[in-house]
Formats: sequence, C-alpha cells, structure tokens
Amino acid sequence: MEELPIWLGELPSLKNLHIQYSSGVKELNENMRQLIKLESLELGFCHSISVVPQWLGELTSLKKLWISNNGCLRSLPASIQQLTSLQEIVLFNCDALQHVVAETEGKMKLADNQQRESALPTSLKSLYLTGCDGIKSFPEGIHQLTNLQHLEIISCPGLKEWCELEETKTFLARIEKKRIEF
Repeated sequence: MEELPIWLGELPSLKNLHIQYSSGVKELNENMRQLIKLESLELGFCHSISVVPQWLGELTSLKKLWISNNGCLRSLPASIQQLTSLQEIVLFNCDALQHVVAETEGKMKLADNQQRESALPTSLKSLYLTGCDGIKSFPEGIHQLTNLQHLEIISCPGLKEWCELEETKTFLARIEKKRIEF
C-alpha cells in the first residue's frame, strides 16, 4: 500500500487504529485529523513514515501512541503536548529517532523562578523506549511529568549519561515502576 485510503478520515467514531506492515505509506493523510474519537494509534513496521504530522495534537481523545520498528521517524511532533488525554507512549526499535519530541524553534529563556514546561503531556502515565539508539536526552521539562508511573528505557545506550544526572536521579526516584537497561 502506497498511501492510506482517504475514506479513513470519514470514520469519526473510530477508536482504535492499527496500521502494520505498510512500508510504502510515507505519511498519515491530512483527513485523519477528523478522527476525533481515536483513543489508540499504533504504527508497526511502517518504515517509510518519517514524520508524524503536527495535527496529531488535534486528536484530543488519544490515550495511547505506539510506534514500533520504524527506521525513518526522527521525532514526535511538538503538538503532542496538547494531548491532555494521552497516557501511554511506546517507541520500539525506532532507529532514526533522535528526539522523543521535536525541538521547537525559538525557545524562550527562562527566568530563575520559572519552571520548564514539559514537551510531553502532563497526563502521561507510561513511557516505554526500547532500541531507540539515537536518543541522547529527553525534552526539557520532563521532570514536570508528575503523573508518570511507568518508565522503561531498554537498549537505549544514548540515554545512559542523561540517567546519571543528579536532577534525573531525583526524577527517577519518584517513579513507581521503572526498568532501565542499557
């Protein structure tokens, strides 16, 4: 399949969408932004998708985002922060992934008394990263994810230094269930 069917966006009541083994699909169709009741989006073995569109932040019912075995994806869009229902992100064997969330242009410098805003939604309860060799750190403000209960970092050697920072150790100490193996 070279592209997803246009009619897919005409299913506004769709709650779960699993797209697998679609190595010819390069992008998610613009009309998919109409899937306003979508709760779970899973992309597996979609090797040609290099960008998850900014409009993903408009899917406000999304609770789970699962991406596996994607060799082209570089980051998730910054609009992911708008997903106040998002509870789980799973990124598995995304070799090209360099940033969990795309860095925003023109970052504002914070005053000493300001807290960094997380680039991930504060509703996030579970974050799983496996085999994402290119990731070296998390977005600024990840320490503000007070609802995060499960964290798995497996076979992501680039995150070893980040995990050894004192600020990170304090953050990791408050997470209920964690598994970290480089």
